[in-house]
Amino acid sequence: MAAIGLTLVRCLAEGRFKRPTFALAFAGLVYWQLTTYFWASTRPDFVAGMVTMVRLLAMVWLIAEAAVGERERLQLMQAFVLGCVIVSLVLVYAYLTGGYGGRLSLRPAG
Repeated sequence: MAAIGLTLVRCLAEGRFKRPTFALAFAGLVYWQLTTYFWASTRPDFVAGMVTMVRLLAMVWLIAEAAVGERERLQLMQAFVLGCVIVSLVLVYAYLTGGYGGRLSLRPAG
């Protein structure tokens, strides 16, 4: 979240924002999901899902804003996916070993 805040401050200081086409399309998806609030069966679950979608939208914007060229954008997306894979593997490991103690870590809860 700090990286998103710092990028926003940088853009405001420079007075320019790139126009990321994919981020705009993803923003449309987030808006569409937001409209489903009125017929959601469980509002707390909906709010949690929306927070996740807004965070993903912020990451897409951050990648589009930080990358200068196509190669850098690809490298940033690969780094993001690698981070997601690592967190997923830690979560599966914690589940299989019964070591989930309220936070993600590689050491078993004890």
